[in-house]
This record gives sequence, structure tokens and C-alpha cells, in this order.
Amino acid sequence: MLASKARIARSPSVSMIDDRKSKTEREFQEYRRGSTPDYLVKRKEQWQRDEEERIRNIPDPDMPPGHRKMPDAERLQTLEHLRTVEQDLIRQLQGLPVCVSTMRARQQKADIERRISEVDEATKIFSRPKVFVKLDT
Repeated sequence: MLASKARIARSPSVSMIDDRKSKTEREFQEYRRGSTPDYLVKRKEQWQRDEEERIRNIPDPDMPPGHRKMPDAERLQTLEHLRTVEQDLIRQLQGLPVCVSTMRARQQKADIERRISEVDEATKIFSRPKVFVKLDT
């Protein structure tokens, strides 16, 4: 009975080898297989942000030199203003007498019609998805 409970004496190097072997097996079992290291994930995200910024900073190929693209908010605001101006001009034109006999009334009618056509042309321009305005130099 003493022989079965007695432990076999081993040399220190054999026990160290067994400890090292069990440690490497444990590390191998705990290792995260199939996952990308964090530093590579962060680097990939940084590359993606840099690429998006580079694409944003590329000038539009349709843009003529010395111009800039008008922001959509400003374009839509201008378009709305043009529509209100056009409505006001139409109201003024409707307020004129039907039979225009005096020179002043004819000139006033022609002036209102000319301004309506200018506003209509500007509305066509600002209705486009891209509007380029000249840079102030």
C-alpha cells in the first residue's frame, strides 16, 4: 500500500518539460482562432476613413476651373426664393389692366415679363442636382 501512494521521484528537468507541455496545450486551447488582431482591425478602419476623405476631396470632374459646387441646402434655399419672386411677379402682371394703352403701362408690362423670364431661367439652373458658382477672387 505504501508503494501505491508513494510518488515516483523524477528529475527536475522532466517535471519542467511536463509543466511546459501542459502550459502550451492550455494556451493553444485558449487561443482565439479565426479572429483578426485588434491592431489590424484599427488599421483597416483608419485606411477606410483615409480613403473616404480622399474621395471627398477629389474635385468634381464636371466642375469648371475657378468655380465651386454650391451646397444643396443653399441651392434649395435659392430655388425657393426664386419661386416666391416668380409668384410675386405673376401677381404684379395680373394686377395690370387687360388693355394696355399707355407707354408707361407697356414698359411696365414688358419689364415684368422680362424679369419673369430671367427668374424662370434661374429656376431651371438651380433645379439641377449640381450647381457650380464662380469663386470670388
